Amino acid sequence: LTSLPRSVLSILKARGLATALSASKHTDTKNFCMVKVGISVTKLGFQEYPKVLQVLFDYINMLHRIPPSDWKRISEEEQILRNIMFRFKNKAKPYNYCYSLARNLHYYDPKDVLSGGYLIHTCPDAQSIQELLGYLTIENAMIQLIAKDVPLDPERTQTEPYYNTLFTTEKISPDLVKQLKGDDAKGTTSAPNGSTTTTTSSS
Repeated sequence: LTSLPRSVLSILKARGLATALSASKHTDTKNFCMVKVGISVTKLGFQEYPKVLQVLFDYINMLHRIPPSDWKRISEEEQILRNIMFRFKNKAKPYNYCYSLARNLHYYDPKDVLSGGYLIHTCPDAQSIQELLGYLTIENAMIQLIAKDVPLDPERTQTEPYYNTLFTTEKISPDLVKQLKGDDAKGTTSAPNGSTTTTTSSS
């Protein structure tokens, strides 16, 4: 997703639409989890946000087309990368480290509390990965546009009760849904190795 050639971020940067991107699990519990993709857009990217979404969903659509036979290799590569990340990770601030360890106690066995957020002990099978990808659709998405000094429709503006933030909500337009569900016919995005059918890491 990030800085490799033909990745989501590199394409957005080249088009002057964004400057940074992050992706992670969010609000995860034992019963459900959300995937959060945060994109720091430029003024142009904010004005033309459907183009930003198009690049992101082109990448997601590409992941759907990866053959099941490739996921074993991809998972093993991710496992190796995670091992390296854990082995050479920077020293964390004590407060943040204690917080993360206490949180890990709810999800991992005691022996895995330190490494649970990094290491992959058992690679997921292709069927499980494809099942998970099946949930990454525009129909299941919630899009948030956040910026200062954005003109809002007074008739639809609401106020967040704790921070008094002004906001509006609306349904994603059917035309945008149809657009984002289409295949990436031009092959705009690709996996890190340059193939449109394989990827090394999506985290």
